[in-house]
Amino acid sequence: MEESSRTITRGWLITLIGIAVLAGSLFGLCLPVYLNSYDSSGIRVKCGNGYYADLLQATVDDERSTSGTAQPATGYTRQCMDALAHRREWLIPVAALGTIILISELVAAALRHNVVTRSAPLLARRLIPLGADNRS
Repeated sequence: MEESSRTITRGWLITLIGIAVLAGSLFGLCLPVYLNSYDSSGIRVKCGNGYYADLLQATVDDERSTSGTAQPATGYTRQCMDALAHRREWLIPVAALGTIILISELVAAALRHNVVTRSAPLLARRLIPLGADNRS
């Protein structure tokens, strides 16, 4: 059975799914993490993204709230760390899943290619009619 060059095989589809899952999770880690709270200046509290924590704004506001002013303690630093941990704990396994899908399909494709190239000479020998190699 011959496949045309425009046909997407199951192997290519699985490879594309693995790439999409991996790329989507890595992109999701790039997105900023914010709290649903505003600091004392009225600015939404930014925590960083999945790759690094930017706790400066949260720490400064926590220090202001504990410095003896009439503000209640905020605990933004702890909330930011929890929000970042939550983002990482669901996106890192998704990235790992995409990597596993991609690597396993690439290994399977390499093994399929290796089997095809090894069996091609055997198939060519089978197609030669009996006694044809004596006619030189």
